[in-house]
Amino acid sequence: ASAGLALHPHWWRYRFIDRSGREISSFGPDERPLIEITVKDHRDDPDSDQVPPVQVPQEMPPIGWRLGLDLHPLDPGRASDATWLRTLIWPGQTTRLHRLEAALEAAHHDPVRVLPRDLTTVGVLDEVLALVPTEYLPVVMHGAVLAYVEETQRAAFATTMQDAVAAGRVHWISNEGSPVVPQISQAIDERPAFAQRLRPGAFVVALNGRPRYQADGHADWLL
Repeated sequence: ASAGLALHPHWWRYRFIDRSGREISSFGPDERPLIEITVKDHRDDPDSDQVPPVQVPQEMPPIGWRLGLDLHPLDPGRASDATWLRTLIWPGQTTRLHRLEAALEAAHHDPVRVLPRDLTTVGVLDEVLALVPTEYLPVVMHGAVLAYVEETQRAAFATTMQDAVAAGRVHWISNEGSPVVPQISQAIDERPAFAQRLRPGAFVVALNGRPRYQADGHADWLL
């Protein structure tokens, strides 16, 4: 769960731009650090394609409750854990280092609970959903996670999520490499227009197991 650092989406200011650098949408407090995303197929008047243009948000949706899962959770408030996280930034990547520092500050001001759990263990989803306050709509979100899990476990996890979605218990948002999740990879094959546009090495943003967009692994761009 990246020490819970990805669980503060409301901490940032967002700016969506098109290929030319023209601003499409921006929101978030002016004093917060900026995350800029290039939307590579935005059209003010989109045609009726089988692959819809990116639906650019105009505001941050309300988030009432958050929880992370990690095999060995790090504590961003512990100096040694924060130092370890800094060592994971490649030399010269100052932008990522500045973003990490901002995320560490967010964690300091707004700590988030991260449970020591294995997402592939049977019953973990049920355990988590039982913790969600009843007035909230549960959304399970992950990015660049399942590539580190055995393929059979990926498929089993996806089946668990699909069953929970079908039962109306949860929504599921994923951003993983296109061949990583077997069910999503199959869904891509069933959409020739989407598959034809898919760039080598691109990640796929999926909603409830259905491919929606392709993206950079760190969400710097959407298409």
